[in-house]
Amino acid sequence: MASMDTEITRIDNDIQRLIQRRDGLLRKQKGLWAGRNEVSQPLVHRLDSDVLGTIFEASAAYAFDQPLILGSVCQKWRATAVRTPRLWENIYINIPGRPWGGDASSELFELYEEQMRRKENRLRAWLDRSGSVPLIVSFHAAAFPLDRIGSQQVWGDFLRLQRKLTHIIMDHSQRWRSVTLRAPSYLRRLLDDAGVLGSLRTLRLLPPTDRKKFVPRGAQLSDVESFLRAPIRELVLEDNLLDMYDLPVAWDSLTSVVIDFVDGIPIATALSILSAGATNLQDCSLRISNIRDLDDPVMPMSFPKLESLALFIAVDGVGLEEVAPRMQDIGGGIVATALQSFQVECTPLKSTRRILEWPFNSLLGSKMTSLSFNLDGLGPHAIVTILACIPSLGSLTLTNITPMTIKGVVSFLISGVDGRVLCPWLTEIRVDLYRWYDDPIEEMFEEVTRLVECRIEENGETAPLKRVWGRSSTFPRSRNLSHKIKLLRQKGVDIEWAYSTTKQIGVGFDYGDEDTEDESHHAFPFRV
Repeated sequence: MASMDTEITRIDNDIQRLIQRRDGLLRKQKGLWAGRNEVSQPLVHRLDSDVLGTIFEASAAYAFDQPLILGSVCQKWRATAVRTPRLWENIYINIPGRPWGGDASSELFELYEEQMRRKENRLRAWLDRSGSVPLIVSFHAAAFPLDRIGSQQVWGDFLRLQRKLTHIIMDHSQRWRSVTLRAPSYLRRLLDDAGVLGSLRTLRLLPPTDRKKFVPRGAQLSDVESFLRAPIRELVLEDNLLDMYDLPVAWDSLTSVVIDFVDGIPIATALSILSAGATNLQDCSLRISNIRDLDDPVMPMSFPKLESLALFIAVDGVGLEEVAPRMQDIGGGIVATALQSFQVECTPLKSTRRILEWPFNSLLGSKMTSLSFNLDGLGPHAIVTILACIPSLGSLTLTNITPMTIKGVVSFLISGVDGRVLCPWLTEIRVDLYRWYDDPIEEMFEEVTRLVECRIEENGETAPLKRVWGRSSTFPRSRNLSHKIKLLRQKGVDIEWAYSTTKQIGVGFDYGDEDTEDESHHAFPFRV
């Protein structure tokens, strides 16, 4: 009996040792599986949620669907996106106006009501996730075709749904930092009653969607008065029913103004209004077609803090003999001593060929670092004379100027003028020849590569030319040129050319190792 008890005890001890061994192996196996899963995960999945949220904020583009894109990657990204308020600061509100055509009916109204209910739920969820951060709101609403809706009662039902959605975003008007507004007049008036917009800094006004022809200028001013009285810093005006004379804007608080396609006011008058009131203006872009009122004198227009100026002037309907002197008057009246970037474009090109002299000599200052112009009447000597007045120029853009003219300009950049280096700090040159289909660009592009080589060799005396961008209807096929470009790219020069034909527009290309007449050998689809 004693021997049997001893054997039982020994077996029990062996079993316990095996159990302990098994438990140890299971723990080790579990640890190995955990380590294996961690190693197999992408590095970004191993980041802390706070770090991941910071990356999301830094990389988020101004796209309203950005958080939805990030949240569709995986569960962790979705949870992080939901907890990151800045991802939800962009709100795009699109209110449909025509309920799928046809006359209104109870069935149609129910469909429209369900659509608006879904929009309300999404908007509330978006606002909740945005927390208390300032909002960037884009409000686009179509106008109802009253002749298609039916009775006033039905019209009132549809309008009630629009107002309900609008009131949801109005409850957060104190958080509006930027507003883009394109809506019918009745919704513009409703939004204008949102109260004091103390946080609004950027305002973009587009024409009302129910605008009728022959509406008196300034008739829509009351619809957006509260917006214009807000302490805005950036104003984008694309509504040519608003008269600049009567805008209740605090001009002295503006730092950026974009006036696009406002053709009812002469460009000299627009500049005069800005010069008189917008004393803190730093960035200005005007696209205006009216250069009439030729008898009115152009007074000096001073912009002491202006750093960037862009003028896009359409001269249709104005006699060719009137264009050049009027441009000289306008250009000579602008004084901007702090200007760093200047862009000017006149259309159509057949008119600008009469502008044989640079009309903006008063803007050529030592602080300018970027120059872009589209005046194809200027020859190489006229352009070189301009460049000689801008020793600090870092970026040059030439648009719709003949390839041979550009070749002449580049030759001067290589050889210099009167023993002096022309534009020694030039680091970027952009050439846009997309309208030139007959002129060869081989010689011009060869000259551009020579310029890049010279600026690399003159290291110390000049800044190296680091970027060359161009566009034309064809591209050079020279094998020697292809080899040069590859060598320059190896030295860190960013060279990119695009060609556009009737079949392919804006397609980038790289040079191949073999000569071929097949364009597909050089082309790859749509770089940008």
